[in-house]
Amino acid sequence: MEMLAKLNKVNESHEIIAHSKFYVPDLKECVDIKEDYIRWVQQKLQEPHRQGRHFYNYPFLFDGEAKSVLLQTDAALQMLSAQEEANMSNVIGLMFAVHTPLQPFNPINPCLILNVRRDNLVQDTLTQLQGKNPRDFKRPLKVKFEGEDGIDEGGVRKELFRLLLCEVMDPTFDMFTTIDGSNFQWFNSSTSKDLNMFRMIGTLCGLAIYNFTIIDLHFPLALFKKLLKKPVLLDDLIELMPDIGSCCDINIGKKIRKLNLTGVAGLVFSRKNKNPATFAGKVVSELICVDLWSSDVDCIFKNNFWIDVGDRTLQLKHSKWIEGHIYTRLLPTRLKEGITDIQFGETKFVELCPGGKDKEVNNENKHEYVDLYVDYLLNKSVYEQFTAFSEGFLAVCGGHVLDCFHPLELQAIVVGNEDYDFEELEKNTTYKGDYCRYHQTINFFWEVFHEMSLVDKKKFLLFLTGSDRIPIYGMKHLKIIIQPSSGGEDSLPVALTCFSVLNLPRYTTKENMQQKLLVAIQHTVGFGLN
Repeated sequence: MEMLAKLNKVNESHEIIAHSKFYVPDLKECVDIKEDYIRWVQQKLQEPHRQGRHFYNYPFLFDGEAKSVLLQTDAALQMLSAQEEANMSNVIGLMFAVHTPLQPFNPINPCLILNVRRDNLVQDTLTQLQGKNPRDFKRPLKVKFEGEDGIDEGGVRKELFRLLLCEVMDPTFDMFTTIDGSNFQWFNSSTSKDLNMFRMIGTLCGLAIYNFTIIDLHFPLALFKKLLKKPVLLDDLIELMPDIGSCCDINIGKKIRKLNLTGVAGLVFSRKNKNPATFAGKVVSELICVDLWSSDVDCIFKNNFWIDVGDRTLQLKHSKWIEGHIYTRLLPTRLKEGITDIQFGETKFVELCPGGKDKEVNNENKHEYVDLYVDYLLNKSVYEQFTAFSEGFLAVCGGHVLDCFHPLELQAIVVGNEDYDFEELEKNTTYKGDYCRYHQTINFFWEVFHEMSLVDKKKFLLFLTGSDRIPIYGMKHLKIIIQPSSGGEDSLPVALTCFSVLNLPRYTTKENMQQKLLVAIQHTVGFGLN
């Protein structure tokens, strides 16, 4: 085991082999992971300097599913501790504090309660979170929508996270931006929002994980690497910004790498044109990239160690006619549909290193240039926003268990997966009342369900469970219950989201089942019936 631990440590830096190669998938079937972790915690409290014999000392053996059990066990222990602490404070307060009509005893709620209005979700939530002590975040979260009867057994909480994060992640909210080409969201480095807002959004994301709630966040792997203090690399830039990252791509071990995308500062593009005069001053619909890493990179153009962060309109830096090609250097942006004229505007340059404006890129330092380019886009340009987000996130769920995760595993824990196996869902469904798998109404239900589009099937999951994502451990762990409701043929199905229960009327025709079910899944807001 110690030898495996050393090999895993060596492999962590560059991941020569996939981290999953160290998994022992059957381990979770042979070992009580919860019990092993609890014993580890007890030993650390009693004998902090003794390692002991626990599988938790070798977390690289656990796959993502096993680590999710560790994370949930750790959160459950912290919740229990925080609740006991609140209850003890209440007992001490009742026994020893001096109470008067002007200063009545104000007991501490053993849960973290958020009371919010639907028409003011963001402000209500962030205001209440700002007034909390970080220790308060360790208590179980309960959500109450003003004016609604819903009791939060998990479903109301899911809806809050879904609606709230959908609003703050929207580019119009000015905190995050959606990257064209990847559809991932990233920090808006030019936002006017206070950094404390980013801290609170980080806290919200941490609360979601801590309270076992999957959230639909379109963050790239780079974010989860940064949260785990892992270095971000060129591959991460390619995933987030494919039009920029792919143009910087270098095939390690080879000197030459052909480029395949357009629109990047300091890179070179060419277009075959017999009459260069008709090309100069115009942006064509498609540019053909030449080889940045070839030996003639110096003679094609001159570029320095700086990056444009100013006007984002497409600008022509200079063109040069070489052997039947126009070589055009562009400032960092993407070609936009419908744009034909070169647009000029003010530019603002940031040096990628001290003296960067006077340091030319050449074949000897081009790798350094790309490394600094990646570092600026993924680290330095969003340093303040990410740091605030990270502080909020780690204040809730940071710790030694989180440090055991690989970034891919953490990403799967946060956003779930989309490995939909609806046959597995049907197989794991439980029926109550006089319903069974071969009841006529149930036959109609599954026929209609399997004929739905994937979009509508995801809407059904959202309607029934509060999320259209699947837990990291897959569909086999998604258990739903279908039971008859007292409503007649004209009634709609009703979902008890907190418990994944579907109250399904006894429809006598497939057509009526289809009509009513499709109407029901369009309405996923509100818990008046939950």
